[in-house]
Amino acid sequence: EGEGAAGAGGLGPALHASVHEGLALYRSGDYFGRTVNLAARLLGMSGTGELLATQAVVDSTSDSFDWHPLITTHIRGFRDPLPIFRLVGPR
Repeated sequence: EGEGAAGAGGLGPALHASVHEGLALYRSGDYFGRTVNLAARLLGMSGTGELLATQAVVDSTSDSFDWHPLITTHIRGFRDPLPIFRLVGPR
């Protein structure tokens, strides 16, 4: 059994995720661009059982989901600091 194999309640793998909303370029079976890069940076920041998102996602989903402001920080490749949010759950 690998590290993190028992996630929430020991029912499966421990997961983490991130999401950003924007345009991405599709080429040769893969996606590229600032949107993808930002989502990847957030994924690197997320902990076990955590979903992190940007302001764009919070703005477009706040009717359905509750978000907790986590931090405003500089992200490599982006000039201005960005607010990062953690998913609390559905409304």
